[in-house]
Amino acid sequence: MKFKAADFVIFAIFLIVTSVFCIFIFKNISGNKKQLVISNGSDEWIYPLSKNERLEIPGKLGNSIILIEDNCAYFEDSPCDNKLCIYSHKISKVGEWTACLPNGVIIRIDGTKKTENNEIDAWTE
Repeated sequence: MKFKAADFVIFAIFLIVTSVFCIFIFKNISGNKKQLVISNGSDEWIYPLSKNERLEIPGKLGNSIILIEDNCAYFEDSPCDNKLCIYSHKISKVGEWTACLPNGVIIRIDGTKKTENNEIDAWTE
């Protein structure tokens, strides 16, 4: 059985189509589908984490300033007295949240949860 040039062309086309299909499927499965959800008790806003933005969100005491930078979100400023929200950590993983409780503004990351760096989610004995 001898292979002809047309056999190699058909085989090459098959490999290319299969590779493109696999890349498309795996990209959609493991892609970054995280979004920032902001709530002030009466309204809710959704923003992509992929776009850097500075947001003014109305709350009970005034506007909270939330920054989205480098796939992270955090409070830059808020009208509350103790400013604990400003000193809280940046959030970037699905399920993380932080809030300015006196102002009633909560931010959280929603999306497709995937295991990151084999972190332990809970420990029981």
